[in-house]
Amino acid sequence: MSDSSTTFDARRLDVLTEIVNIGVGQAANVLNQVVNAHVSLTVPRVEILPREELAQRMVDGAGDEECLSWVELGFRGDMEGAASLLFPREDASKLVSALVGETDGSEMDEVRIGTMTEVGNIVLNGIMGSLANIADRRLEYTVPTYSEGSVDTASRAHGRQAGNVCMVASARFVIEQLGLDGSVVLFFDVAQIGALVDGLLAAA
Repeated sequence: MSDSSTTFDARRLDVLTEIVNIGVGQAANVLNQVVNAHVSLTVPRVEILPREELAQRMVDGAGDEECLSWVELGFRGDMEGAASLLFPREDASKLVSALVGETDGSEMDEVRIGTMTEVGNIVLNGIMGSLANIADRRLEYTVPTYSEGSVDTASRAHGRQAGNVCMVASARFVIEQLGLDGSVVLFFDVAQIGALVDGLLAAA
C-alpha cells in the first residue's frame, strides 16, 4: 500500500463506503423503475489501491483469459477522473437477458452494448452524483463508453487513467434470484481523493 494508506484509515473508508452505498441505492431505485424485474445492489466494501495493485486485483477476480465488459464515465470539474462498471462478459450477457429477455444471437452484441451502456450510465451517475452532492463538488460528465477485452487489456487501460491510487468499490448485483458480481471502480489521484474525503467528513 502506498503512503495514502495512512490517510484512509478505517473511519475515512467507512465514510466513503457509506456515501457510495447511498449512490448505489439511488441507482437501484432508478433501475427498478425502468426494468420489469427487481434489482438489488449493494456495496460491501471500498478499498484504496495503488495503481500497480489494480491489475493484480482484477486478475485475482477473474482468470487471465476471461473477457470483461465495462462501461466508463469520465468526469471533470472540481474533480477529474473516470468511473467504470466492470463485469465478466458472460455475466454482462446474463444481466442483459435478465433485463430485456432473450435475444437472437445476431442481435445480442448490439443489445448488450446498448443495455450495458444504459445500466452503467445509471449506476455511475447515481454514485458520482451522490458523492458530488454530499461533498459539494461540481462535476461534468462525458458520454459513457462501452468496451470489451481481456483482464490484462482492461487493467492496462484503467491503469493509465488511475493516477497514483484508485478507489475500488466491489458491487453486488442481484436480479430475480440471479446473482451477478460486478465492480464499480472510481479513479482519482492522491490529492483528489484526499480533498474528497475531507469534503465528506466535513459534511458528515
